[in-house]
Amino acid sequence: MLIFFSLFQSPGPHSFSNRFVLFEPAADQVELTGSFIGWQRISMKKIGNSGYWELNLPVVSGEHRYAYILNNDSQIADPTLPAREKDDFGSENCIFEPLL
Repeated sequence: MLIFFSLFQSPGPHSFSNRFVLFEPAADQVELTGSFIGWQRISMKKIGNSGYWELNLPVVSGEHRYAYILNNDSQIADPTLPAREKDDFGSENCIFEPLL
């Protein structure tokens, strides 16, 4: 007797590389936090003396929230994204969905 079977794995969420960029020349430290990283803080890299900070991260498809933390103190929403919402702590988070 011969038995054939196959296992089909449903495709999981797609992951995309996303570049986060913020212009904050007065900041000494910039971190990113968001729903796609469990609200952990990840330090961003300063790009020379340009005043820009950047971070490349894989982000799975779907709707996400995030914000920047400046100098380990103040939280700001991404000034380049209009979609925002208030969080439970009185700050704003951006709402975004990675492009396919």
